Amino acid sequence: MGAVRPPKLDFKVIPATEEDCMTLAQIQAIAYDNAKKDSPETNIYQRMFGSYNEEVNKFREQGILGKMRQDPTAHFFKAVTQDENGQEKIIGWTLWFYFTNPKIVEFSKIEDQWPSTANVDCANEFIGDSTLVRAKYMSGKRFGWLQTLCVLPEYVGNGVGSGLLRHGFSAGRGLGLNDFWVEATRDGHDLYEKFGFRDVEATSMDLDKYGGKGTAYIWGMRCTD
Repeated sequence: MGAVRPPKLDFKVIPATEEDCMTLAQIQAIAYDNAKKDSPETNIYQRMFGSYNEEVNKFREQGILGKMRQDPTAHFFKAVTQDENGQEKIIGWTLWFYFTNPKIVEFSKIEDQWPSTANVDCANEFIGDSTLVRAKYMSGKRFGWLQTLCVLPEYVGNGVGSGLLRHGFSAGRGLGLNDFWVEATRDGHDLYEKFGFRDVEATSMDLDKYGGKGTAYIWGMRCTD
């Protein structure tokens, strides 16, 4: 007798709202803290923010809310299923920026007040290096930029990340875009490659400088139709 397959997870992808901001922040923290291919010493997000804490969650919540209210190019999508009580449960989300007009990509050093557990020098290096690569290949173009994709660890392997990617591509193509960019760490790289992203240029960070261990790599990846 063959192995019994677990039931397929039933979920849908819909736009996120302002009421979801804290939940999105919590999911991001949990997902990034539990990256499968990294330990705490090699996890770049823990080097930037420290371990899961409410101060960081509030900081992320305010950042998400600000983008929702102030940036018309920012599009948040959430994957939702039903919990055991039949209530909607957010299990993952993604943030895409759709630049339907040519976008000049620039980097400014972080000067805002970050959480007390954050390492701003680490964040400036990570964000700065990634932005320079994106600017090199994409500045002045019309494109979609996938900035964030995160799924609760207990739902990884159920097609949630794939569903969020498909929805994001569809929304971008619906706006007339056929060029897409993402910066990938090790955990997301293979999934993005599966959906047509290809390595363009990688950057590296010495995590020992920030209390970690070893070298972290970030791949600039591009997908064109």
